[in-house]
Amino acid sequence: MRRGRGSWWPRSRFRFEGLDRYLSAAGAVVTVAITLTVALSTGVAPKDLKLALDFCIGLLGVVIVLQLEALVRVSERARKREQYANLLDYLEEYPVLLPILTKLSEATVTTMSQTKVPEFKDNARRLLTATQLSMRALAEGRWLSPPGDNSLMFAHYETVKRSVRAVTDDSDTDWWRSATGKRYLELNKAAAGRKVCVQRVFLLSHPPTPETLKAIDDNVGHDVHVLVARSDQVDPELRVNITMFDDKLVHEDIVNRDGLTVSYMYSENETDLDRCASLFSRLCSRATPYSGPASANGLFAT
Repeated sequence: MRRGRGSWWPRSRFRFEGLDRYLSAAGAVVTVAITLTVALSTGVAPKDLKLALDFCIGLLGVVIVLQLEALVRVSERARKREQYANLLDYLEEYPVLLPILTKLSEATVTTMSQTKVPEFKDNARRLLTATQLSMRALAEGRWLSPPGDNSLMFAHYETVKRSVRAVTDDSDTDWWRSATGKRYLELNKAAAGRKVCVQRVFLLSHPPTPETLKAIDDNVGHDVHVLVARSDQVDPELRVNITMFDDKLVHEDIVNRDGLTVSYMYSENETDLDRCASLFSRLCSRATPYSGPASANGLFAT
């Protein structure tokens, strides 16, 4: 039977923690009581009683330290038991994880226990940490993929129902002329043919070259509603490269300090979706509908 979150293991931890506040005080009272009982029953003199009390205080400190150490051990054991219980829950919910985690654990333990090269252990720890971070990102609705991997974006162009909202810039001019770019345009046209509203803002860092104008005109020719804006006249946070599908999934280029794309992020995280939707709306309010080369060149007329 599957253990729920109300199983006895997690509750045992709270029972232990509920006793923490009482054990030290109880130990102190018991230590003082025993010392005074022994001292008074033997009829010792006041001077000797003071010595006994000093000894009691020292003994009390030792008792408290031992109790605190015991509490830490009990709490740690309860925490591990809770982790074991959660692990069993996960495995029972998704049995497919069992062989994967078993092989991963076996390989990790073998490496840590048998290798004589310290760097191998370090690499094992780095791999485990990287895997943990990647899985945590997925749990939060985000997936980081290598730059240039457009497979997920292409797949969503084939299933999008209502809208595609995108932002690109003139640094991608050559990409639009590549085989991937041409396939991308065909997917845009196919989506528009299914009555999907496809919008794209082109950010221009300088007067458009003939190649950039050709890329923009190709988008228009594939039924994309195009707007143009000068990148130096919009807020820095609006200078993004994103594509949103039905406001349910966003693709975003992650860039380094030099402006180079280092990875793609695909996200269904509500925070990311709201942020990108807001960025797109703000950018559209600063952009100009594209009606031909004059509308793009006119951005740089003054």
